[in-house]
Amino acid sequence: MRKIIWFVSGVMILLINSICPAQDEDIIQHYTVEFGGGIKAPLGITKNDIAAGLAFRFGMGYMLTRHFELAHLAIELGSSSPIDPDMVTFQDYYSYYGRVAMETVLIFGTPLTTRFHFKLNDYFDGFIGAGGAFYYFSTHLDDPYYGQLKKPRSRKGFGSMMEIGINSNLFSDTFLVGFKVDLSMLQTAGKTLSLQTMEDKNVSRMDQYLTFSIGMRYAFDR
Repeated sequence: MRKIIWFVSGVMILLINSICPAQDEDIIQHYTVEFGGGIKAPLGITKNDIAAGLAFRFGMGYMLTRHFELAHLAIELGSSSPIDPDMVTFQDYYSYYGRVAMETVLIFGTPLTTRFHFKLNDYFDGFIGAGGAFYYFSTHLDDPYYGQLKKPRSRKGFGSMMEIGINSNLFSDTFLVGFKVDLSMLQTAGKTLSLQTMEDKNVSRMDQYLTFSIGMRYAFDR
């Protein structure tokens, strides 16, 4: 499956390079900054362990040419919940009302991709990218007053990532707004994010996530 995805990516890159018109390479904004957020949804067997959640990403890139972004490194922070979260109910001594604390999953990731950009028309540009990523997932059950209520469970791993997106220069030639979809396939190991069995053993598996996000991109040069 992964080999097929990389092969298709290579074919798309060759096609895009062949159809991209020549442009003045002397006018290049070499450095880019991006920030945005969206929905991170699990796929396959991962759906049995974690629910869809929110993800926010900040990244920086370097444009080697107008079409070729040599590297784009991002930091992703997100939050979700186990598919079957534990809950603790207790009385709040400050308000005298009952409160419920529920497990949450904290997400940390560092995607690194190479991108190929192509012009669609005067107002829209597209891009595709591929690379690798490291992700760390941790399930917590905490309370602001009582602290940690349950021992955390975590899993982590490296994997590959593919992305496709579109940007628009309707507001500015250097300040773009856009929409992006990325697919990450991670070989992770550790505890399940939901406590699915009483034994709570370590599990190694392939986790897949599909992320839909909107964001802003700013290009500049020194």
